[in-house]
Amino acid sequence: MKRLIALASAPLLLAACGDNDAEEATVPADTMATDTATIPATDPSAEAALGMTEVQLMDADLVDAAGEDLGDVEGVVRDASGTVTALNVERNGGMVAVPLDSLTRMDIDGEMDVQTTLSPEELDALAPTPM
Repeated sequence: MKRLIALASAPLLLAACGDNDAEEATVPADTMATDTATIPATDPSAEAALGMTEVQLMDADLVDAAGEDLGDVEGVVRDASGTVTALNVERNGGMVAVPLDSLTRMDIDGEMDVQTTLSPEELDALAPTPM
């Protein structure tokens, strides 16, 4: 009987000690559920902020009240819950995070842009973000 158990368990031991890439890539189900709950899913067609989708935001220009171009939106900044808190804007060869509370949507000639209440000087004074 002991030999039978030893023989029956041998393939299991070899499989456990083997070099199986599929096993290494597997994430335990309980860890996966916990981790994915903290990472918000982003649907490109869902509203991200300002009544615009993330795709529309990435295509937008940052403009002032007169519609003058102040920079190009290059990305969105999200908090841990997935809420957009700022837009990364390329300006004067650098990148700054413009707070969402200083922005509104502006429709110009059928195109959606993002208007800021900040002056060019205030934008230039924002802390640079990595490109």
